[in-house]
Amino acid sequence: MQPMNHGHHHISSLPEIDAVDVLVLDDTMPEKAPSGVTGMYVYILGAADAPHVRVVGTQALHIATLWRRLPPGDEAACHEPPFGLRVHAGDIIALQASVCWMCSNIYGYRGSQQFDAGFDARSAEAQELLSLLEQVTHGLPRPAAY
Repeated sequence: MQPMNHGHHHISSLPEIDAVDVLVLDDTMPEKAPSGVTGMYVYILGAADAPHVRVVGTQALHIATLWRRLPPGDEAACHEPPFGLRVHAGDIIALQASVCWMCSNIYGYRGSQQFDAGFDARSAEAQELLSLLEQVTHGLPRPAAY
């Protein structure tokens, strides 16, 4: 495992939000990413038509609170993200990222700034966030490996 926390401030400093799109990602996302996008960022930028649910109100605020509380951690060398988040603040997308609990890593964008971060996927906050995302996406198509 290698440390990957130089982007963790993008997690803890998420601004006030209005809604969260929870996306179910799969291995077709990289081929759908815009030309020139590389690395694990292809998952979130290739997810324009991914199955998703928009969460608003107290549940969206709870997702944002759990996101901000994700503790730093180390990440592994794999990445099989089942979920992505697209966080809305008014008419702008404040943050979008793919999250992998198996690898303990996050790859995304805060505005136009690319970031990556490791987090402690076994922490109570991370497990509660995963459980909530699974709950709100119940009924959406899942990748075969999930």
